[in-house]
Order: sequence, then structure tokens, then C-alpha cells
Amino acid sequence: METKKIAGLWSFIGTYVVLFLIALKTGAIDIIIKELPLLFSGATGMHELANSPTTLLMMLEAITAVIVLHIPLVCAAGMIINAIWGEGKNVVEGLFGNLRKGNYFLVFFAFVVLEEIYARWFFLGVLTRISFLSGPIAFYLLFLAGNASWSRMHLSNYENKDDKQIARVIPQFIFGIFLTYIFVKYGLLASILTHFSMNAVIFAMAKTQKFGEANVWYIAAHAVYAGASYMLMDKPLSDMMAWFSYTPTFALAGWEFWDYVLVSMFVTSILALVFEILLYDQSEIYDSKNGKSGIAYNVISYIIAPATLTGILFGLYALMGYAIANVAYRILVLVIIIAFLEKTKSGSATARVYWTILPDTYITICILQALGIGPAIVFLIIMSVIVRPIGYLKGRQTMRGGQFY
Repeated sequence: METKKIAGLWSFIGTYVVLFLIALKTGAIDIIIKELPLLFSGATGMHELANSPTTLLMMLEAITAVIVLHIPLVCAAGMIINAIWGEGKNVVEGLFGNLRKGNYFLVFFAFVVLEEIYARWFFLGVLTRISFLSGPIAFYLLFLAGNASWSRMHLSNYENKDDKQIARVIPQFIFGIFLTYIFVKYGLLASILTHFSMNAVIFAMAKTQKFGEANVWYIAAHAVYAGASYMLMDKPLSDMMAWFSYTPTFALAGWEFWDYVLVSMFVTSILALVFEILLYDQSEIYDSKNGKSGIAYNVISYIIAPATLTGILFGLYALMGYAIANVAYRILVLVIIIAFLEKTKSGSATARVYWTILPDTYITICILQALGIGPAIVFLIIMSVIVRPIGYLKGRQTMRGGQFY
């Protein structure tokens, strides 16, 4: 139990440090500190905030900065509250143990979506469209009402009646201010991603699986893949920024088929490497079936499955175009839907899915769109062959998974 707590703390702190370095590098923290007061400066400030130029990359940077700024506030407020009223028994800590082993990502993401629809979209996106609730005073009243009621709902997280003091949800109320800023500037999807990002950092502390020899080999394999792909790449990674605008340019100038293969290998391996070192639990996508062989199995794994997946991804992307005009948001929603298919058995594994599957799949979809459906099938077939050894190692981790020593 003590080892599990130490590992969880390492993951929590390590994730925060990674996010902090990203926010520091991009300068997003300074932007948030500068723009947040606009939220409380009346109609002029809110209009400036809501209509300032934005990009998908700016949105992702802002999400990172909000998490970096909020976590110290959560920790400080938590220590003060616990010192006054005691630690309190939080029932959320036992949710992963009580839920049936499976898609925790879907369950917890659904909760976040419902909360953001209620607290931000309904109060600030729907009610503010009513004529007599459209002014700045009404906005602030609705903000207080929605944020306060949303924060108060978190008192249900505490099992004992004596622990349900209003002060315990002060961190949620403060977080609601940041979420409102994100909602006003970037919209509902951004506030949902910000909310879940915060939860994902906290989920990192909930662990079940142990770290062993298979993990060491897994880290070594990804280090080799990342190093080899980086050395073979002759195109700058900065070209990929074209994929992170609201109107992405998929086909990158001067890039050939193998350039996309190499960058995909590099991104996948770097993400896996970082979160393996941070001791994140594995999802259960691989199991003992990894040991299967035979012509039929290989045909399905390396030809039929990639071709089918390509057709589904292109079909869903085109279909979603009827409902979501913004190309970047369309890809993000498609990526989230794909992530719902991942099965996990701990909070840490759920967080790992979020931090690795989402960016990796986003880039993969951009690559598929850049290549076109025919080359895209070949791309997925090649990638499935390349990652086969790592898939075997990941399967070994899953089969050996269990409680921490």
C-alpha cells in the first residue's frame, strides 16, 4: 500500500512538472494571468476576451496553463481545509475499485461532459441568450449561481455528514473561475478538456499495477524506437504545427510517405516513454491474445484490421462534417470517441489513456488525411508491423499486472 502511494505521488508530481515545463515554454501562464482579470471587468473586458484571436494550439496551451496555476491552489486550499476540519472521507477515492473493470475513461468523461453542460453551457451559453439575462450583471449572477451549485454538488463526494462543510468545495469554486474563462474564450469543448485534464492529473495517484522487468524492456524498446525515428527524420517537427490550427493543413509541404511513418513512430514512442517513466498504469488493450499466430490471425491483424479501421475513420470524419464545421474540433471529438474504446482498471491507467491516446490519435488522423485513403491503409499496415514487438511487451505487462509490491 505504501509503495502504491509513493508511486501515485511520483506520477502526480511528475505530470505536474511536465505540464509546468510546457506552460513555461509556451508562455501561456503569463497570458492567463493577463487575461483572467478581463473576465471580471464588465462587458468590455468580456467582449475583448470572447473575440480575441485564438487557435487550437493556443487553446491547448491555455488548458495546460490553467492546470498548472490551479493545482497549487488546490493543494494549498486542501491543506488549510484539512487542518481546520480534518481530512474527511472522500468516496471518489473508492470509485475505481467499486466500478466494474472496464471503460472508466468513458464513465468519468461522461460525468465531466454533463457537469460542463450544466455549469457552463446552460448557465452561460443558454440562459445568457434570454433578452433580460443578456447583460454583464446577469452574466455574473448566472456565473455565481452555476459555479456555486456545481461546486456544492461535490459535497456528495464526502461520505460522512460531518465532512460536508461548504468550505471543502472552495477548490472546485476556484476551478470554476478558470473553467469559465476557458469557456468564454474557447468554448464548451475546451472547458470539457480542461476539466478532464485536471481530473487526469489527480487520477494519476490511483494505481493498481506493479512495475517489473517487462516495464524496463518496454521503456528500452520505446527509447530505441524514439531515438531511431528521430535520427532518420529529415523534416522539422515544427511543420506539424499546421495540424494544430482551427483549419489544419494536412499534407505538409515536402513531406513524403516515410516522413509521416517516422514522425508517427517518434510521437507514439515519446508519449509512451514519458508516461512509462512516470509509472502510469497500463490500459488493458493487450492481453494473452498477443501470443497468437497463424496465417488467418496475421491477415486479420495486419491487413483486414488496418483497412477496416481506415474506412471507419474516414467515414466518421466525413459524417461528422455535417454536424461540426470546425475541422480541428471534428478531429478532437473523433479522437475522444476512439478513446472511449480503451479499457482500463485504475485511475492512473485512465489518465494514461487521456495523455497518450488523445494526442497520438489526433496526429494519426491528421496523417491519414494527409495521405489519402489508399496510402493510409498501407501506413496503418506498416505501423502495425513496426509496433508488434512493443505490443508483445505491453501484453507481458498486462499479464503480469496486479497490486503494487
